[in-house]
Amino acid sequence: MSKQIKHVHLLGVCGTAMGSLAILLQQRGYKITGSDQGVYPPMSELLKENKIQVKSPYKVANLNPKPDLVIVGNAISRGNIELEEVLNQRLDYTSFAQCIENFFLKGLQNIVITGTHGKTTTTNLTAFLLKDNKIDSGYLIGGKPNNFEVSAQMGRSGIFVIEGDEYDTAYFDKRSKFLHYKPFVLIINNLEFDHADIFEDLDDIKASFKCLVNLVPQNGLIIANGDDKNVRDVIKEAIAKTILFGFKKNNDVYATDIKVAENTTFVMHRGKSSTQVTSPLMGRYNVLNVMAAMVACQNFKLSLKQLSKSLLNFKGVRRRMEQVYNKEVLVLDDFAHHPTAISETLYAARKRFKARRIIALFEPRSNTAVTNVLQKNYLSAFENADVIGIGEIHRIEKIKKENRLNIKALLRHYQSQKKIAFHESNSEKMVAKLSSVIKPDDVILIMSNGSFDGLKEKIMNHLAQHPPT
Repeated sequence: MSKQIKHVHLLGVCGTAMGSLAILLQQRGYKITGSDQGVYPPMSELLKENKIQVKSPYKVANLNPKPDLVIVGNAISRGNIELEEVLNQRLDYTSFAQCIENFFLKGLQNIVITGTHGKTTTTNLTAFLLKDNKIDSGYLIGGKPNNFEVSAQMGRSGIFVIEGDEYDTAYFDKRSKFLHYKPFVLIINNLEFDHADIFEDLDDIKASFKCLVNLVPQNGLIIANGDDKNVRDVIKEAIAKTILFGFKKNNDVYATDIKVAENTTFVMHRGKSSTQVTSPLMGRYNVLNVMAAMVACQNFKLSLKQLSKSLLNFKGVRRRMEQVYNKEVLVLDDFAHHPTAISETLYAARKRFKARRIIALFEPRSNTAVTNVLQKNYLSAFENADVIGIGEIHRIEKIKKENRLNIKALLRHYQSQKKIAFHESNSEKMVAKLSSVIKPDDVILIMSNGSFDGLKEKIMNHLAQHPPT
């Protein structure tokens, strides 16, 4: 980084990755300011804890005093009042991914974790397993980790763990962010169609992953989900060594004897060795996350025995099946929004809470979830829920009616299965509806990649004042 740079301003600082970058830059001694429109937990809390000022809403005055460098988040587009002022003043600017590439990743053995689902958990887990075994790796986690005080940190081991997002870099750079990350070890957890706002189809996403695979050096390592046909397609021409993991026995590493109770147990097989693993993470999809992280850490001379012992102390990430209330009912907060993630999350909940009623509350918020692109997939996503509540489509006025997720069709489908299914236009109405439905011992699972209009806090306040009887 240039010696002249003292003050860095981040546009879109409350994004999960942007907030973590702000912390990394602060650790380097730079004055950090940031602005955002949507300010909500957990990143707003994390930034506050690290004494990083967040200015909201966007306005020209936020650029006073004038920063030496502006980091433009990928959610920022032309027309944003601060961005236009950055351009008008000819201020120096770059993207999140370019900043990471140029200022933090050069010359390191970077572990890049990718895939449609499980990136944040696997990134957090990999960083934790290394740290817990005295390997001082750097890391940047797109969420608030429960084992670390901060979501990003520079290490001294020459290893850096980072979540690799396939979403585009910035309004001025439409390449996937992960193409900037110089992978030495690459994990590909899974691969499905997502981000319908920037990718035309699944083949378009695959093309980006193929480019990433081609960046792994010959002496690097690719750890890939061998059960996933799409993943196998993108690694066909890989030059680096590849290790396949999954549930099928034809993988190099595979899991058997999976049991889900308070913890998840399974047997992990690699070559001729087998290890009993106990994971505090719920669900079969987390078995895959654990195996991928363990294989990555084995590459740095850690044994499965060491890693299994450390795993017992892993506390996960905020908003990944996070328990936020547990009295007459249990309330869990989760980031799930893609239909596969919703389905797997509910499957895990059903396995864990066999005899309890599960209430699934979902906010269609992501740029894919708000559309009807995955309409058919949502018809099966909530099968393991007993009660389904769907919130309002985020920024509904900006989506053409014919392109919107058809919530009425989803409700009719689940109601035909004798499930309670409803739609409410705001969080107050959702809480009011819940009050007429909820019973003691229910499990409420809130799923959104945003704030859901403060629904979590409102439910908790309501339950504290009006516990179900």
